[in-house]
Amino acid sequence: MTKCTFDLRQAEVTSQLAPKGGGWRSLGSDPFFELQDIPDIQQGWYRISVGIASDKPFYPRLYFDFGNGFNELESAKLFKTGRSRFSVTTMLRHAPRRIRLDPTDEQGSFEITKLRLKRLNKAHFGVFAGVKAAKLFMQGPVQNFDRMVRSGKSLVQGRHFFSINPNVSPRNDGDRYTLWRETFDYHSSHDRLEIEAELADLAAPPIVSLIMPVVDPDPALLNEAISSVTDQLYQNWELCLATDISCPKRTQEKLKNWADRDARIKLTHSETGGLYSTRCNAALSVSTGEWIARLDPEDQLAPHALATLVLTARDRPDGDIFYSDEDRINSNGRRSEPHFKPDFSPELFRSMNYLSHLTMYRLRHVRGVGGWSDKHPGSEEYDLTLRIWDHVARDEAIVHIPKVLYHNRKAGDPTRSPFDLLGRTLGAGNSIEAVHAVQDHIERRGMAAEVLPMENRPCLRVKPALPERLPKVSFIIPTRDRADLVKNCILSICEQDEYPNFEILLVDNNSTDPDALRYFDNLNEDGIARVIKYPHPFNYSAINNWAVSQSDGEILALINNDIAAISSGWISEMVGWAIQDRVGCVGARLLYPDNTIQHAGVILGIGGLVGHGHRSLDRNEGGYFYRPNVVQNLSALTAACLFVRRDVYNKVGGLDEVDLKVAFNDVDFCLRVRQAGYLNVYTPFAELYHFESTTRGAEDDPAKVARFNSEIDTLVRRWGPELAKDPYYSPNLTLGGEDFAIRIDR
Repeated sequence: MTKCTFDLRQAEVTSQLAPKGGGWRSLGSDPFFELQDIPDIQQGWYRISVGIASDKPFYPRLYFDFGNGFNELESAKLFKTGRSRFSVTTMLRHAPRRIRLDPTDEQGSFEITKLRLKRLNKAHFGVFAGVKAAKLFMQGPVQNFDRMVRSGKSLVQGRHFFSINPNVSPRNDGDRYTLWRETFDYHSSHDRLEIEAELADLAAPPIVSLIMPVVDPDPALLNEAISSVTDQLYQNWELCLATDISCPKRTQEKLKNWADRDARIKLTHSETGGLYSTRCNAALSVSTGEWIARLDPEDQLAPHALATLVLTARDRPDGDIFYSDEDRINSNGRRSEPHFKPDFSPELFRSMNYLSHLTMYRLRHVRGVGGWSDKHPGSEEYDLTLRIWDHVARDEAIVHIPKVLYHNRKAGDPTRSPFDLLGRTLGAGNSIEAVHAVQDHIERRGMAAEVLPMENRPCLRVKPALPERLPKVSFIIPTRDRADLVKNCILSICEQDEYPNFEILLVDNNSTDPDALRYFDNLNEDGIARVIKYPHPFNYSAINNWAVSQSDGEILALINNDIAAISSGWISEMVGWAIQDRVGCVGARLLYPDNTIQHAGVILGIGGLVGHGHRSLDRNEGGYFYRPNVVQNLSALTAACLFVRRDVYNKVGGLDEVDLKVAFNDVDFCLRVRQAGYLNVYTPFAELYHFESTTRGAEDDPAKVARFNSEIDTLVRRWGPELAKDPYYSPNLTLGGEDFAIRIDR
């Protein structure tokens, strides 16, 4: 068989799917199509695809029954590869007996086309999986998967199949970035006049001083870097160049020629050798601008870079530090690997120097902290920004400009891996200095914490210290029956020995299963958990609010009954962040049983509402610039595992048990906590499995559907502007999915 097409209208469907016009409506969290008459399929690679059109994000998954029924270990995510197209490249070892397609795990309407399987030859495989993988294809379809992983492909392995994420290919990312640039980037043909008109209205255009320490750059790239300054739309700048004895004579002469031609180019030189910080400070000593920015001698500024910085500073007079997005440029001028950054996230910045380029500071603050320091060689820029942040002492003073204003390049190394822009700042040779720079910053802030380098990541971990007297944690676990899930959840709490001061409140909401009731009674009698009855209709918010009133812990831990810890130390990690004065809610990293991400923070605006960032990404993958792997601030987190101080919970009035009884109450709660002035924190160093049980049953009757729609209306009505712009997610990334893909639509 080389091709096979399945008409889903003739498939067996679950009761949670209902026809709607020419399409379908999902009524619950587990709708699926089941295909039973499967033709004989030869071993080999297949492209499996289906079209799904909906007004909200869908996350389809395929399940294969090879004789042992359907299970998570024999399932593969379908990836979005077109506007309404989902595909996966899969190697099947033998024919499945049945195939199941789960189009979504949420309610919503959609249209779906036929499911197609196409057997791939070598040429097709190269298109879908990449050239390196195609070479491995020639050597055999089964024996080379570890090598395929090393070639850069994302692999999911089951007992009877393997699948490859088609969206990993740099070519795919490059195509999206090309489309983004055509749609959203600066275009001189129509943007130049508008920017020049705005600049003409400036009453007193400030001088921007660009600091460039020069050692021995590629002469051609140095010319391009300086030309990118002289070609700026904004012309009220000065370029301050600093060299020393290590700079070749030919380079010094070239720089002198530039300075002779343009009085705005200033040159300083020392006949002794010097550190990077010495050269930067020498350039700083001749600067006269109100603003200071750095430019490496082999990188380039976008033509509108300084104009955008100055105009943003005009509009944000409270700003003291301004930073932009950036990308990589190669020797042929091709741009790739854009880093679309979030607005300022204190915890993310302590995890990595994501501000990087292009960053502009007020001159008085640079001089106020003594300029560049030689204390942390290799991490001078990181250290400078940390010290200025401490100096101004306001997060609001750090302003993000979501435009690509800087093109980063490392000469002579065209094979640098994606996302190595961060590695240049926090690479293996510099990580210890970055650790020390952030540790100094932490101590200046009076925070008790240890800063650690992360293994295999150019990032850091800030690990808060616990006080000598551990605050009591009240674990609140609502359940109805499901003793099997509750046992794993409670064992995750009781079997750890690193945090002894806790209580468990198991909230029984109308359980009827005799085995479950017997188990709950034993928990109560043995003093393992306090079982409290909530004999009312299910209302997640009311259950938790009532249980909070029955608890006495300083830290409240809202926990689903289907959570199970993966490793020790998770409670200490969550508590360590929850006790910080500025922190409100703390969320963990949750995984599906197949070791893909279920929750790495909530992103506002996905599909018009909310989504889980990096959902279905493999646990070991880096994601978008390592975001799933580092501590950071986020707008919202799931209440499946949420820690919060009791005073914060009470201050904002707990969960909304009137308008948000079941859905979105955690998002609403987190947004109210943020509105009250606190920062919500996601930490991947508390990692748990989330089995996503269906304890409450399907959302498939008219009353439940009406309630769900009402809760959507409440969330939109209450938080519409916030949903439209999540500060911790770039407007240059898609709202049509949870994979941090580059946005390509207006």
